[in-house]
Amino acid sequence: MKRLFTFLAFFAILLSGCSFSKNKTYTVGIDPSFSPAVLGGQADNVYGFTVDVLQAIAKIEGVNLKYSQAGSENLFSGLRLGGFQGILSTLYPLNQETETYSVSNTYFKTGPVLVVPYDSNLTSLEQFNSKIVGVLVNSDAFYIVQKYPYIVISTFVNPAFLMEGLSYGESDGIVLSLLEAQSFVNNLYNRVLKIASPPLNNEGLRMITIVNQNEDLIKLFNRGLEECKKRGIYQNLLQKWKLN
Repeated sequence: MKRLFTFLAFFAILLSGCSFSKNKTYTVGIDPSFSPAVLGGQADNVYGFTVDVLQAIAKIEGVNLKYSQAGSENLFSGLRLGGFQGILSTLYPLNQETETYSVSNTYFKTGPVLVVPYDSNLTSLEQFNSKIVGVLVNSDAFYIVQKYPYIVISTFVNPAFLMEGLSYGESDGIVLSLLEAQSFVNNLYNRVLKIASPPLNNEGLRMITIVNQNEDLIKLFNRGLEECKKRGIYQNLLQKWKLN
């Protein structure tokens, strides 16, 4: 009887431990502006999408993911000081910081995309031999297009002028951040211009933690995100927040 009691007590403790880990709480820091990302006036949509994705992952994984707003300058300091177990940011750690931070898979890409006239068949920069591509001066897009020496680069200081130049045939294509391009194409230039490529670099939003601290948060975030995509939840949320 004594052995049975000891076994039952041990089993109860084991179950209690499993339940505790399953309902663990993490606090995640978010900058609602997602600075320095260029979001084309859709920061509120991206924030709403982000919160919904967090809640969906939390439900799938059986954990509590609380979120707390913080300015971009406070995200990493809050992470280092332990105020946050993770942060969501577009600020990808530099090479020398890879030993300090762990990074999840990208849950929303924000990089530049190729935009062409609506009836164009061009879908990649490799096809723009001796053609004109418009970009914003000193933008990420400028440095991407610069890698193709056979492309003629035309620079602009304003995305509205960039889109207008393309619509009037002053360039064969332009490269502009995803959400800026989406905003123009879905409104002023609907059926006049179109997005012809996926994002051209890895810029985007990710979960970031300190190396060897809360590594399980990165794992459950990646696993939950993949499950959200498999179940169609992710695509539904993109549509809900008009980001697809």
